[in-house]
Amino acid sequence: MNENAVHLMKTRYCLAGESVEGVLERVSKTLAMNDQELRGWLKESMKEQVFFPNSPAMRNAGTPKGMLHACFILPIEDSVKSIFSTVTDMAVIFQRGGGVGVNFSKLRPKDSPLATGGSSSGTLSFMGIFNEVTEVIKQGGFRRGALMGILNHNHPEVTDFIRSKLMGKLTNFNLSVMVTNDFMEKVENGGKINLVHGVKKYGSVKAKDILDMVAFASWC
Repeated sequence: MNENAVHLMKTRYCLAGESVEGVLERVSKTLAMNDQELRGWLKESMKEQVFFPNSPAMRNAGTPKGMLHACFILPIEDSVKSIFSTVTDMAVIFQRGGGVGVNFSKLRPKDSPLATGGSSSGTLSFMGIFNEVTEVIKQGGFRRGALMGILNHNHPEVTDFIRSKLMGKLTNFNLSVMVTNDFMEKVENGGKINLVHGVKKYGSVKAKDILDMVAFASWC
């Protein structure tokens, strides 16, 4: 391995008192599950830098409760109980080295009425909680958590969702707008999409305007 690769291994994947060779041995042994031929192939492939498993596997293989999966999709419903349950699950996954993706489209938009009276603070406000937890809970204890936030193209807060990147908000998120074939067809023919949550319509907007905002935010 070159100098940069060795430095990365030592700072990211070596456990306390572990050498680079020790990482390769620990990971190949764990992943091979007593298959000696596979174990040898894995170790040699990592030495030659032609194959590496994901970061959680490199970091956690062979350790107690070591989680080897890198990516998780968490469900979320439009209730405080569900929202904070998802926050808790996300924090635990980060703690063990995994990354999380959440589609927040089920959350009601800002100023929507609540059954208990009053109105909702909105989808983006709850996303702010996820953003702060990601800042605090490091991924596997050695890097910031990886979090993808998704909102459907027809959610009433989609434009504010896109603008949040331009305004320097939700900085711990990878922000993604979920689109459909129908949306892309309307981009091409100049059609509009209805902004909806449940059965309620919140207006309409040109599909191309949404795509233009996404492209500009990505460029910025």
